[in-house]
Amino acid sequence: MKILVVGDFYPNFELKNQLLNNEPSKIFCKFLDIIQKSDLAVVNLESPLTTHNKAINKTGPALKSDKVFADFLKNSGFGLATLANNHIMDYGPKGLQDTIEALANVGLAYVGAANSLSVAEQPYIYTSKEGERLAILNFAENEWSTTKGDYPGAAGFDTVSNFYSIQKAKKNADFVLLITHGGHENYNLPSKSFRDLLRFYVDAGADAIVNHHPHCISGFESYNGKPIYYSVGNFLFDKKGSELTYWNKGIAVEIDFSENKINSNTHIFYQSANGNTFELQEGEVADKELNQLDKLSRIIQSDKDLESEFQAWTAKSGKYYSINIEPHSNKVLQALQNRNLLPSLWSKRKKLFLLNMLKCESHRELLISIIENEDSNPQ
Repeated sequence: MKILVVGDFYPNFELKNQLLNNEPSKIFCKFLDIIQKSDLAVVNLESPLTTHNKAINKTGPALKSDKVFADFLKNSGFGLATLANNHIMDYGPKGLQDTIEALANVGLAYVGAANSLSVAEQPYIYTSKEGERLAILNFAENEWSTTKGDYPGAAGFDTVSNFYSIQKAKKNADFVLLITHGGHENYNLPSKSFRDLLRFYVDAGADAIVNHHPHCISGFESYNGKPIYYSVGNFLFDKKGSELTYWNKGIAVEIDFSENKINSNTHIFYQSANGNTFELQEGEVADKELNQLDKLSRIIQSDKDLESEFQAWTAKSGKYYSINIEPHSNKVLQALQNRNLLPSLWSKRKKLFLLNMLKCESHRELLISIIENEDSNPQ
């Protein structure tokens, strides 16, 4: 039973026109055969498929795509779309409902989001020709899309609830594949806490884990004999000014579930780079990228090295966070602080208070509830 998993799909800018005007065979070339020869190909639908125009209240961009792209994915050979990500609810319940209808109309299954948490947590069950059952679960970090009850949204990270979901799926299937959406964007390593979370999911019963969200490729490991891929990067997701940067590099993970052993391998590709929509990498170029993945994988094995890399990343990205939590939204003041011409407006006591609110589980839970109740999204 061979399962192919790729990362974020969001056609925008020039990529949108290319996909609308070309057949999958012209887009993927050799890779199309890899998609279609897999028993099941899985793609992350990084935005709702909707014409609804009212976005939710959130930080960051609100993404949406045309419903016609459900046809493109189905015609390419994909059989399952993962919906648990930080953008699937960008256009509210209407956007999610439109997406589900668009997928249903072309016969493309989905997992990870639904009209309630209890349904969103349910696995997609794939049965092979030999009768083996694979349960596929899909969880995401808790940003703007996850739900906590009887309300539309995605299944989010919740250690206790996720544990029971994995355990239940394990009892009803021969294998469990967990596809997650989390980690630090634009950072090519997991934090130690995120690595340990995915390892815990293996301890809970997952037989393989594939993660996306960081928009760049990361390393992988075999943990207790089970593969964990920490980030597969983007699949088809163009961005202005990103000509062959980390943003354009992705990996497709092929996992072979068999009775005695789980094997996996990767296909390296570039997307929206060098004038090509999609380009499967082979030979020396692929070897070079795989060598880089091996370096990242070795860092993931070392607590010391992983923490050292994360602290370096924290120092590099820390100013963005520091400026954005200041008690003002004035762009002039932000620019001055970014150039170290204006001190922080937070007092030392306020910073300690904020730190405690974020570190302490009880304080954090209450703070989230207060803010959510004061600034809830319109229905």
